[in-house]
Amino acid sequence: MDEIDLANFDALDYHIWFQHNREMRDTNIGQLIAGNNDQEIEKIAANVSNFWAANRARMIEWMAGRIRTIAEGASRRGIPCGNTEGWGPILWMDHPALDWEWVKESAGICVDLAIRNNYRFICTSNFTHPQFRGLWRDVKWHRKLTARIRG
Repeated sequence: MDEIDLANFDALDYHIWFQHNREMRDTNIGQLIAGNNDQEIEKIAANVSNFWAANRARMIEWMAGRIRTIAEGASRRGIPCGNTEGWGPILWMDHPALDWEWVKESAGICVDLAIRNNYRFICTSNFTHPQFRGLWRDVKWHRKLTARIRG
C-alpha cells in the first residue's frame, strides 16, 4: 500500500478475492470459464472445495490481513476505502458442479472483516447481477448480508 501513489484519490476501491491468494491459485480456479468441459469444471470445483476445507482458517487470516492493510493505507492518506467487487472467486457461474455456498460463505466472512475495518462501501459479492440465478435463488441471504452492510 505504501508504494501506491494515492495523492489524487478521493477514495480507494480495492477489489480483493480469496482467489488472489497464491496458494489458492494452485486449485486452477482461474481456469473456470476458459471453455472447460464438465469434467474439468468438476475437478476445479473439487480442488477449490478441498482447498477451502483444509485451509479455511488460514485463508481468513490472510484476507483479514489484506483488508486491514488496505484500510490502514487509506486511513493514513485520509481517504475512505471500500470494495465494490469481491470476495471469494473472481469467476463463477451457474453449473451443476459449482456450488454457490462457498461464494456466500466467503462474502459473509469478508463483509464482516470490511465492517470491522471501517470500510465505507462494501459489496456482497461480484455475482449480484441477476444473471447469476444460483446466487439469486437465496433472496434471504442477500437481505441478511445487505442488512449487515447497512447496519
